[in-house]
Amino acid sequence: MRSEPRTRVEIFIPERLDDPAYERTARWLRERLARVHGGSTAFSSLSGLYRQDDQLILDRITLIWCDLPLGPKDRKSVEAYLSTLKEYIHTLLWREAEIWVTYYVISRVL
Repeated sequence: MRSEPRTRVEIFIPERLDDPAYERTARWLRERLARVHGGSTAFSSLSGLYRQDDQLILDRITLIWCDLPLGPKDRKSVEAYLSTLKEYIHTLLWREAEIWVTYYVISRVL
């Protein structure tokens, strides 16, 4: 079986109905990843819980991901790219305390 290494990137965008910047940011990100990296996928309205003080807070997110044609040897360039992307997203969604961006190496079967 042949395979190639890729890097999967996942970006968690909160959903806030009271601020259209969140939907605009998610749309921009999906389109940007598709144009620059050949595709993107998103799941909207994923629900979860987080703890704040002693309260459980219901949260909704859009999870956007794409696969970069980069493997483990490209870690530093992946981290630099994602750090810049995360900083930019945070300027758009400045109300958020944190924006989650994750990545990990996968193998794509050819």
